[in-house]
Amino acid sequence: MDASDELLRKHDPAALLTLDGVISDLNAAMASVLGRPAEQCLGCRFGDLLPASQQMSAESLVGHAVRAKTVAMRVLDFPGPGRASVACLIEARQVKDAATGEHLVWVHSLDARNDLTSLLIPFRMATTAGDLGLWMYSSPSLTASAETPGLSG
Repeated sequence: MDASDELLRKHDPAALLTLDGVISDLNAAMASVLGRPAEQCLGCRFGDLLPASQQMSAESLVGHAVRAKTVAMRVLDFPGPGRASVACLIEARQVKDAATGEHLVWVHSLDARNDLTSLLIPFRMATTAGDLGLWMYSSPSLTASAETPGLSG
């Protein structure tokens, strides 16, 4: 088993992307939250499989992990199975495939039940339900990208 298998063997949604955001491999949980079979996701840009409102955030997440070579995090709303959307705290980080030496971006859902950052998920859902906007602020003093909730009407 290589390292990429280990990264995708998790129960939470996970995918490996090329540095330009194209899905090279994913697990069943990620295919499920993307609302399509895994075969249909392979070779597609990660952001293109998300709702239009989430594409810029997804591209920013992957781009930050590539350019800054640090961990980046965002709350993304996935289409999910059926009509309900699924909000997940997603982490992106560069990894190196030991077998090929290729640099990839590993995006995966974090289990945020015991993390204060997880409060962003219900906050984002509440602002969406209330037809309000959510703006993001990344402090230059932070080493990892973070979202700070704010309202816009």
